[in-house]
Amino acid sequence: MARRLLDKVLKPVHKYHYQPLTAPAHEIRVLILASGSGRQSLRCALRPVPLAGESPLDYETTSYVWGNASLTGQVYIDDMILDIPVSAQKVLFRARLPDRPRTLWIDAICINQKDSAERSQQVALMSRIYSMSKCNLIFLSVEKHEAASLVANVDTIVADLARSTDQYRKLSEMLFDAHNNWKHTSTGSELSLDRQALLDLFSCEWFSRLWVVQEVALAPQNVCIYGEARIPFINILRAIAWFSLNFRTERWFSTSPYVNFARLEFMLRWAGVDRIYSLDPDIRVKSIHILESMRFFNATDARDYVFGTLGIHDKLSGTVPSMLTPDYSVSYPEVYERAALAAITSDKSLAGLGLAGYRSGHIDELPSWVPRFNKPINKAHDPNPLSPLGTSADDGRSLRLHNTGKANGVLIVSGLLLPGPVSQVVSSLRQESSLYDFITFISSSLSIAHESSPSTQFDPTTTDIDTDIAAATTLHAGVHLDGTRAASDPQKSIIGLQHFLSYLTTNRKFPWDTDADPLAVQYYRSMINACYHRNFFSTEIGHIGLGPKSVSTGDVVAILYGGTFPVILRPSEKFPEDYEVVGVAYAHGLMAGEALKNGSGGEEVIFRLR
Repeated sequence: MARRLLDKVLKPVHKYHYQPLTAPAHEIRVLILASGSGRQSLRCALRPVPLAGESPLDYETTSYVWGNASLTGQVYIDDMILDIPVSAQKVLFRARLPDRPRTLWIDAICINQKDSAERSQQVALMSRIYSMSKCNLIFLSVEKHEAASLVANVDTIVADLARSTDQYRKLSEMLFDAHNNWKHTSTGSELSLDRQALLDLFSCEWFSRLWVVQEVALAPQNVCIYGEARIPFINILRAIAWFSLNFRTERWFSTSPYVNFARLEFMLRWAGVDRIYSLDPDIRVKSIHILESMRFFNATDARDYVFGTLGIHDKLSGTVPSMLTPDYSVSYPEVYERAALAAITSDKSLAGLGLAGYRSGHIDELPSWVPRFNKPINKAHDPNPLSPLGTSADDGRSLRLHNTGKANGVLIVSGLLLPGPVSQVVSSLRQESSLYDFITFISSSLSIAHESSPSTQFDPTTTDIDTDIAAATTLHAGVHLDGTRAASDPQKSIIGLQHFLSYLTTNRKFPWDTDADPLAVQYYRSMINACYHRNFFSTEIGHIGLGPKSVSTGDVVAILYGGTFPVILRPSEKFPEDYEVVGVAYAHGLMAGEALKNGSGGEEVIFRLR
């Protein structure tokens, strides 16, 4: 008896080796997790199943944070050992049932992560894997801890939201404007809430992970495991919506460095597809907007900023461009180039140029017209996006794309090349800019506006109020703080600038105080929205504008068909006939298609952008 027991203990345990899947049948592996409790060994079986089969599959998907993949644990697959990430091991311990087996799909185990070809093939099936599951289990916290206060808070918030939105029927119209942009109204609330419990919830690392966005968007049902609690994910989305409606959320969560509310709102937008928070069916979601939103999330592989969005693309449009089929043998610059071209083609728009731009030396090997989809938003270095509302520099002209097939680094499009290169530049303001910096920036901008103005070139002593209005409007990129276009009331900009300068010189401080001159406050805030990290520039023929902080003399201004904004281009040093994209710009007098409407906007050109 003792000998048999000793032989069993000393019996060598073999490592588990994956068997290939059958690609034509769209096979996946499901994990059958044996029952157990406590710290008993995790014993499982891996079984291939065809997604293309007629029989419904009965499995649950998992959504969790991988964390440090070098930290490994073990699981027994058919009595053989498989090393897996500790995070996956913890998920299995938490998911295991005491009295019956459980069938799961968990990416760290069900995909052979060491086989890049299989990984690519399985990522291509991700949309079907999650959408065909019974339920998606979201592991916000695998450790067991008390969560009663959090559950009570979420229930209170959900009940209040239901009351204020007519049982959610008015929620979409309260959250989004006619253009499907966030309204960000702030009505306030008198609810008594456990602030720390909510901060702890939204500080969970899970909310920062890129892949989870499409996982929850695709699954038919999502349940969150948080401590001892199980919370329907739809209620988490409702809590996010409630905060968006009731608070200046960035302040409510400002005490926690781990909560990014913009990230939560994007999750609400995409995870709500075809559910309560459905998007307006008459407004087509652009591919570039999906890709852009993922910059708020984290992924370890740069290519996942494209591949991790394909399920959302598939759900919204029913198809994924063949050039975006996941392939982890392709470098990330080529994946990004393919994604940028696919977005331009499907959206019929050059909106992605607002995310792209010149990078000295192209150290990341990306063409200047290709956005860095993995580049996080950094308020210390990046400007705020220009407002597209009421803007149509191309006068609504359709995109003219001359590429056929792959771009091979060159985007070929039609547009207008405006005469007269950039001749003068005033360097941008930053968050740390002083009072003196502001006054100098405004003074220098007004000065070059008058020097370059066609009405004053022949008589420098002439004061031209139109030039003052143009400069004042340009300094806040033509958009007032309330979102209205300055073109509807040109005098408001110059009056606001006068009040702002008067406040600066009189009080020697910025007008942040609530009791400060409201016109000064409004102009100041709209100006910093526009001018931080943007240079003021003028051209040889008198155009003035705000462009990227890399804009310099010798650059040219173009209107590209299919583009909302004017674009600053730089002649290529290596290829004299080609250009590099510096970035999009606000150019006064060109934002409503004037260059095309008046017929004097320059020469129509086929641009080769590198």
